[in-house]
Amino acid sequence: MKKIQTFYFAILFLLFSSNIIFAQRLLKSQNPNQFEVCLYNGVVKSQFNSLNGVDKPDNAPGLNHGLSISYNRFITKQLSFSAGWGFGFQAFNYSVADKHGFTCNENWQYWHKVYYNIYHKAEIKANYYLQLNKNDKLKFGIGGGASQFFNTGFGTSSVNQEGISEYYFEVEYPAQINPVAIISIDFVKPLKNMNDFEAGLSYTHGFNNIYEGNYQLYNNASNGELSSNGSHFGVNLAYVFTGNDKKQKLNNRIAAGEDAKKAKKDLRIARRYLDPKSTFVNIHAGTFITVNKVNDPEGQLGRSRMPSFSGGAQYEHGIDNNFVITGAYHFSEYYNARRYVFMSGTSGSNAFWTHEFSAGAAYRWITPSNLKIANFYIGLSSGFCIAELGQSGAFSGSMSSWHNINSEPEFTIDITGTNKIKSRLILSTYIGVSKDFRLTDFFWLSLNYRYQHGFNTLQQTHIEYTTNKIVNPVKATSYIDGTGHQISFGIKLRFR
Repeated sequence: MKKIQTFYFAILFLLFSSNIIFAQRLLKSQNPNQFEVCLYNGVVKSQFNSLNGVDKPDNAPGLNHGLSISYNRFITKQLSFSAGWGFGFQAFNYSVADKHGFTCNENWQYWHKVYYNIYHKAEIKANYYLQLNKNDKLKFGIGGGASQFFNTGFGTSSVNQEGISEYYFEVEYPAQINPVAIISIDFVKPLKNMNDFEAGLSYTHGFNNIYEGNYQLYNNASNGELSSNGSHFGVNLAYVFTGNDKKQKLNNRIAAGEDAKKAKKDLRIARRYLDPKSTFVNIHAGTFITVNKVNDPEGQLGRSRMPSFSGGAQYEHGIDNNFVITGAYHFSEYYNARRYVFMSGTSGSNAFWTHEFSAGAAYRWITPSNLKIANFYIGLSSGFCIAELGQSGAFSGSMSSWHNINSEPEFTIDITGTNKIKSRLILSTYIGVSKDFRLTDFFWLSLNYRYQHGFNTLQQTHIEYTTNKIVNPVKATSYIDGTGHQISFGIKLRFR
């Protein structure tokens, strides 16, 4: 591991020191600072280790979908170093054969049995370019990085009409950074606008298990362990914003006798200019962190936050003086969760999905040099949850924590609860901030944060618990009212 870390630091050092050391090696027509947006699709499989019995789940492939943005710094025309960040959705897929009188899921469609987890990743690479002809190239990349998953795990099971277990899976994603090594090969095709299109293959090798778990099949006649280190092959499609057209414009003005510093400053100000009445559509995806509020007279249960998936689109139309009117739609998954104050633990499960619509205003903070600092939002939101009114589930369990594994538990809680949908209507207000990154006049990227404060109780949970320190049952309540945090990455398209 120390050798891997040393390799990463060496690449980072070369990446940032190259601005000073190697800048003069490039031809004046090539911009050394380039940005890449990449779509990625790969295939991941699980490993099943049988402990008892002869049957195992089929090793069904799961898909990995990702989007990333990278900064690429050229050292020479053939050599570059890149650093990037992205997010994606990785699947756990399982297939249990119909046998021994059990009807399981081998004939189900892919989307009916797959479970996706959201992750984010960072990576650094060294790239070598091989010229194939006057225009086209092959790019060979080698490097590494790390990923981290948002959800910590899940379980799935099935029983037949007689109540006998057909199968049971439990999967856990350790809350850790997962280091990876990456090799890739891409075909690079220059476009008429002097940007590049890339298509290629890559292999990612994981050093740690990204998930672990266990399985039971056919009324526990067979059982075992499952795991995956995330190693997989994938297909890449990328668009590279080379900036070579801007470099050519600068060279033309310098060749015409204009002062280099002034020409560069004027071009930068002109390039940054944004029409105050510009119109955008922001298509975004990320995580929604549900806030579960709680009333507990003994203070054993606290307010909890549980992340899940969210996506949507927002329309923005500029008016005057950098003010903007907005309208948006997003869908989110809400989680019903409980935080145990004295043992730093949280447990929960899916509560419902929502469709929400909002309208509001925003302000674009732009400096006199046309530098866009951030956008600030405020508005109202309304929508509905996809759930039936009335009781929506129940839970029970016991949790313990130890200061010393050889001693008695320091804290134990036995808890039961019932969930009830009180209303399907969501009413909330929100504030937010975003940062935009212009790649072309039409195509932008955006990082978005939004805090939503809800006013209407959607789901209420009646809880009863005892602990090893509190003998008499304690009654508490928790509720979801639409309050939460939304963090997302967006593709922003400009239409005016």
